[in-house]
Amino acid sequence: MEKLGDLITLREASKISGYNFDYLGFLIRSGKLNGRKVGRNWMTTTVDVKYYLEHSVMLPKVTKKPVTFKVSVVIVFISVIATLGAFYAYSVIYQNAYDQATATNSKISKTVTSQLDQ
Repeated sequence: MEKLGDLITLREASKISGYNFDYLGFLIRSGKLNGRKVGRNWMTTTVDVKYYLEHSVMLPKVTKKPVTFKVSVVIVFISVIATLGAFYAYSVIYQNAYDQATATNSKISKTVTSQLDQ
């Protein structure tokens, strides 16, 4: 750490480093960047910020890969299969309900007919 006169605010340090000042505060609290608390504010030095930038492991930026045509086709295919499956399940349920209603109707008709015949 430098002398107290060399301290800069984290907002000034963020302009030097390109990092958000909240992230710089996190780095100080986690011991990865030299700094100290003066009153309520965290402070560091230009030298410490530059040292951190030079010696920290810079991870490559994560970029989103565009969805390829193959992935799009697979998603559409899965959606179509799911929809067809839902329609099939609905038709089976509907057919079972229809069959049960028809069977019940037949029984009722036979019972009424037999009672009328007597």
